[in-house]
Amino acid sequence: MNTKEFAKKMNKVSKNVLKLLLPQLGLRKRVERALYLRYIQEASMYDIAEDLGMSYESFSNYLCVARAEMLNVIEQDYDIVSDDTRKLIDKLLQ
Repeated sequence: MNTKEFAKKMNKVSKNVLKLLLPQLGLRKRVERALYLRYIQEASMYDIAEDLGMSYESFSNYLCVARAEMLNVIEQDYDIVSDDTRKLIDKLLQ
């Protein structure tokens, strides 16, 4: 799956799925916070950029990197995560 398709899935999945999944993936804290604020809190890109101490443009790029990192972790660690985490990943990737 490419990152563009993954971004679409992130926009469509339930906030509850992401709320449970994000802490279980072992992402870097700043990446997890950026994804949490954008997809669960539905904060504006401008507000998140300010919260993280970035310009809007930098955050826009960072969000792409954060999604790519999340997808990479999912693809690499799918076989070793718990069954509960696997179910959440499956919901996300449907």
